[in-house]
Amino acid sequence: MSVSPSLDQSNRFQQDVRDAAIELRAAYAGLLSALPGSPRTAIDVERTLSISKKVAWQVYRAATAPDPMGTVTRAPGPTALERVLVAANQIGIDAEITQRVLRASDQFQSTMGDHADDRRTFDLMVSSATGDGLETKELDLKRSAFRTNREIMGKYAGVDISTLLLTPGTRDDRVDMTSIRGLVDLYRLRPEASLEISRHRFDRDDGSIHERQAFDQASSELDIPIALLQDFCSTPLPPLRQVNSPDGFVRTLVESVTLGLKSAVTCILADRTLDADPRDDDTPSLPGGIGHIHEVATPANVLLHDVFVHKSLAWNVMPEMRVIARRRDAIRWPGDDQTVLLPIQEEVKLIGQGIPAAASTDWPNYPMLLEQVCSRIDCNPEDLLLYRCRATYPVLHSVFWMRFRYPGSTS
Repeated sequence: MSVSPSLDQSNRFQQDVRDAAIELRAAYAGLLSALPGSPRTAIDVERTLSISKKVAWQVYRAATAPDPMGTVTRAPGPTALERVLVAANQIGIDAEITQRVLRASDQFQSTMGDHADDRRTFDLMVSSATGDGLETKELDLKRSAFRTNREIMGKYAGVDISTLLLTPGTRDDRVDMTSIRGLVDLYRLRPEASLEISRHRFDRDDGSIHERQAFDQASSELDIPIALLQDFCSTPLPPLRQVNSPDGFVRTLVESVTLGLKSAVTCILADRTLDADPRDDDTPSLPGGIGHIHEVATPANVLLHDVFVHKSLAWNVMPEMRVIARRRDAIRWPGDDQTVLLPIQEEVKLIGQGIPAAASTDWPNYPMLLEQVCSRIDCNPEDLLLYRCRATYPVLHSVFWMRFRYPGSTS
């Protein structure tokens, strides 16, 4: 059986790194054993060699990593290693031991240069291959991307709200869908930055659009059909402008020219689709279901991607979750299509039931928002189960897709 080139390259990478890592760990273990007093902790190494706490921790972890592959992401860099070897020589450690550490480190640097442009990229490749420290590495990368994107786009938000309520329709096979969305503490950093609060539509699988209905006429003075939840918006709220696109998307923009912290705007919108038929999406390739889809269009500290499901519905089962690259034609569930899936570790959790489940330190007003929305759609919030995907520094223009399969579907 032939091996695909990509798999062969992956195996080669792991083997090269493992070979270098085994020798590197052995060399550091030999150094650790040679230190006087048989140091058992990183603090012992720090005191014995009179080096910084950070470098001492790197030496200790490199020598004691359970898996050799874990050594390469923890070993001191060339500059730090030089300080370690000088300190070891000063306390009389045998030159053969320190030279072995130097040779192993040189070999590691050579291996790294064969596979990556820099240490940061190499560490990511190792973490991805082993899973060791991947969650921390991923968070660092997303934080870095967030900071860059907010500077490029000239705006960012504290919290991105993307919420869907599923409640009973007028028939057993119908579902009412209430969509709540908006941004909390949206800041403008550049005067030319466009402040988009929402870009939204309800899709059927064939690309047609569900008819939406606002809660009431409270927003008529603003000339926008989508309900504005004014109790949870900034006061005074800058003028809003709505743009309807031919593809069914409705974009809501804030007309503001203020910059910096004083530009903070919170704006929450909502609308409904009544008596939606989940079986509209029922095809041989994609059994019917309900999807909660949100594109990250503004850099944000946190995304709350939530679905509240009424306990009387058959939808109270764990949904599937995908984070995909943005596609203009993406109207079908991507499944496990690796060409669009992003390797990001986001998951859905069943948080609980009722108003207490909605509590979030990210936005303390969330429970009050749920209570008010439920009162306006005649729903008891204590009957709602919350399924939440909370994403820190969600990747810009990625699409979060939480999907509940149609009850009884087996595929």
